[in-house]
Amino acid sequence: MKKYVLGFAFSADRSEALLIRKSHPAWQAGMLNGIGGHVEPGEEPIHAMVREFGEETGVTTVLDWEQVCIIYRLFDFECHVFRAIVPGSLDDTGYRTMTDEPVVKARLPLSPHELAIGNLHWLIPLCVDTNDGWEPYHVTGIIKQVGEVQEESDE
Repeated sequence: MKKYVLGFAFSADRSEALLIRKSHPAWQAGMLNGIGGHVEPGEEPIHAMVREFGEETGVTTVLDWEQVCIIYRLFDFECHVFRAIVPGSLDDTGYRTMTDEPVVKARLPLSPHELAIGNLHWLIPLCVDTNDGWEPYHVTGIIKQVGEVQEESDE
C-alpha cells in the first residue's frame, strides 16, 4: 500500500494557508494542493510531513504538526493529513519555493472558482476547525465500500 502525507500550515488567525501549485502528476497540473508527498519505507508519517514540508518550502523548523485524519482507498493508498498553526504570519516562516511547483499563500476560504484539488474544499475547513479545545476528531468506522460504513467494536 502506498503511503502519503499532506499538510496545511495556517496563519495564527487561520485566514491564510500555504499551498502548492501542482505541475505533476498530469491530472493535478495547475491546481492548488496541500504540501506533502510519499512516506519513505520505514519512515513515520510525522517525519515524512516534516521532511516533505522542508523540501518544498525550505522551512526546516519543526512546526507543531497535528494529524487530523487519514484518507484511505482500500488496498491502494493511505494519506495522513496534518495541520500546523503558525504563530503570527505565514511570512514569518520564511517559506519559499524549492521545486518546480510554486508555494503560494492562499486566502481562506478558497473561492469556489479557485482551481484546486476537489477535496481541498472540505479538507481545509476540517483542518482549520480546532473543535473548540476538544480532542481531535477520530474516525470510528472503516469504509467497506462506497456508501457503507462498518462501525468499529470494542471487542
